[in-house]
Amino acid sequence: MRLRASSAAESASAAVRSTFARSDWLNRSASTRFWEAEPGRGVGDLEPAGGTGTAGLRVGSQEGDIKESDGPPGATSPPEGVRPALPSAGRETGTGRTGFTITDAAHARVGRLAAARHARRRGHCARIASGTPASGPGPATRAMRLSKSKYIRGLQCHKSLWLYSFRKDLIPEVPPSLQAIFDQGHRIGELAWRRFPGGSLIEDDHDHIPEAIESTHAAVSAGKGILFEAAVIHDGVLVRPDVLVRVKGQKSWDLVEVKGATGVKDVYVEDAGVQKYVLEGAGFPIRKTSLMVVNSEYVRRGDVDPLGFFVLKDVTAKVAAIQEDIPGRVREMRAVLARKDAPDIDIGPHCRDPYDCEFIHHCWEHIPDYSVFDLCRVRYEKIRPLLDRSILLLQDIPADFPLTKAQQLQVEVEKSRKPRVDKAGLAAALEEPRYPLHFLDFETINPAIPPYDGLRPFQQTPFQASLHVQDEPGGPLKHLEYLGDARSDPRPALARFLAEAIGPSGSVVAYNAAFEGGRLKELAEAFPEHAERLASLRERLWDLAAPFRQCLCVHPAFRGRWSIKAVLPALVPGMGYDGLAIAEGGAASIAYLNLMEGKLSKAEERKTIAALKAYCGQDTLGMARLWEALRKLAACPA
Repeated sequence: MRLRASSAAESASAAVRSTFARSDWLNRSASTRFWEAEPGRGVGDLEPAGGTGTAGLRVGSQEGDIKESDGPPGATSPPEGVRPALPSAGRETGTGRTGFTITDAAHARVGRLAAARHARRRGHCARIASGTPASGPGPATRAMRLSKSKYIRGLQCHKSLWLYSFRKDLIPEVPPSLQAIFDQGHRIGELAWRRFPGGSLIEDDHDHIPEAIESTHAAVSAGKGILFEAAVIHDGVLVRPDVLVRVKGQKSWDLVEVKGATGVKDVYVEDAGVQKYVLEGAGFPIRKTSLMVVNSEYVRRGDVDPLGFFVLKDVTAKVAAIQEDIPGRVREMRAVLARKDAPDIDIGPHCRDPYDCEFIHHCWEHIPDYSVFDLCRVRYEKIRPLLDRSILLLQDIPADFPLTKAQQLQVEVEKSRKPRVDKAGLAAALEEPRYPLHFLDFETINPAIPPYDGLRPFQQTPFQASLHVQDEPGGPLKHLEYLGDARSDPRPALARFLAEAIGPSGSVVAYNAAFEGGRLKELAEAFPEHAERLASLRERLWDLAAPFRQCLCVHPAFRGRWSIKAVLPALVPGMGYDGLAIAEGGAASIAYLNLMEGKLSKAEERKTIAALKAYCGQDTLGMARLWEALRKLAACPA
């Protein structure tokens, strides 16, 4: 069975991509630059470079690197008037609008300059959404180009590369949760600049690639030792390296790629690999390639220290090992972009590995809303035989097809459209909790850059708690809550709230209790004055999700899931999250971060606070209602 999408399907969604995406950065140039500069310093030599003289610079060209057309894919002749945009000799950085330097004494300028760049890029996204053209090369010309991000996209899927280049109208609007990830990544990049004092930022964005190339040329010509986001082209591929550092006493550079993660992934090596390929082809000999990742062991004490926050991982050997593969890959991707239609590529694991593709809604539109892909804990390799037989619906799965116990129950429930309840098992599970019951839920933030002292990167930091208390079976519920003020660390007051609001007896009921347990442990470690009471709460935790995870209750409406969002509406009709201004944890995190950053007006702040309280309160009220629903299903006596 060919699992391709209908070519007629189109989305009316706005064509908005990441504010900081670099996918369309490429000058209309038919040449490769060869830059050879005098030595400066390397990653291990971060003292200010001596002297202010101009480095020797050699600029050459290699014809035939890029062939582009303003016409549709398949056109081979460049439009009349297109010519290489060579940088002007003698341009000085620090003057005009396209280049500037971050000196040791001017770190305060970083935030201001970054803010200006953010505003410019937000304007670019607004133009895309509204259909307003930007200055510079037309959309068809841009679509034919390769950049680092397009190269990585092409490694994942050639169809995604083609669709991204020619069918941006199919890309849904960037959701706030994804935009928050983009914004966080950019903050990490700005912090990384402080790791390399005296660096020169090439400010020009993807709407001003000729200027970016000119600024890069000028910075190298002026003998700058550290470059941020230099613009370099070779073999028709544009890259903007995060950091380039001259090696002291050598005619070579160190390449540093900054990642907002704590480890090295294969895709990061590919990312650095194509940058090395382009840089060396353009005359930047690379001595060492490093990934600068977040140090998971870093603990904030005072101002964030970029030296402690980041750790350098040497990937020189790994990057060298893939260099010979890159020219062939680039040729393949050019051939893809020369096509008049998208390649015919099946859906599969590559749709989400290493990144979620924006075109899943398009390529997967022929897959039913509830399908074999929704089997619980299923791997693609397992369902591939079903797909080869054109079996997409659960009710069409043959009786002899191998399934786990949980998957088998899911299929049986779907075929019968009747819930399955293990009453004996459920009754035994519900005997464990002891009254009074304390239904507890946290909302958290986990930014890469710790906002308060004592926190690690990406540490889950609770800012809100909701508590519903029931003293006896069938008794009334009492609601208590806490929400931080978004101006100071919310944890001290939260720890005090928990210690005072939850009594010394009775179970603490949470949904996915391991999460709440982890936060209670961290709070106890951070605030020893409450450690004994918080440890007691942790010991008394009972997981309301366990009966669903153990398949003691399986309902057709669960669709193989057991999150509270799936379970609550099915077992407590009329109760769910529809209509709430904030309806999931990611949105709650973003809302609180907006409060912290002072992005909202007073009226918006009041609405956000009310929405946060309504959402977290719905979680604990929903847990209490689920508890009662399970007791009825198990026929537990009162």
